[in-house]
Amino acid sequence: MGEIKICKLSEVKEKGRKLIDFNGQKIVLFFIKGEIYAVNSLCPHRGGPLEEGQLNEFEITCPSHNFTFDLISGESFNYSSKLKTYKTRLDGEYVYINI
Repeated sequence: MGEIKICKLSEVKEKGRKLIDFNGQKIVLFFIKGEIYAVNSLCPHRGGPLEEGQLNEFEITCPSHNFTFDLISGESFNYSSKLKTYKTRLDGEYVYINI
């Protein structure tokens, strides 16, 4: 599909995260240290809602079973599966994501 404009930066900065639904694909965006990170919103372990997870720097912990993932690489710290990550880009007040 390529790169698309997904939302305004202010929408993500407001709470530090934003859940989006793009054609049935749920993606959660995180605003950390001036950058946007995007990952699949469902934990690959059992589908827990990562948008509700505990954020610690660049790590998100699933609220369902406490599995932790790196938001940059998608690697899990305690599970063999990898979280899907998406490239993002900021352009002025808009966030772009490569789907």
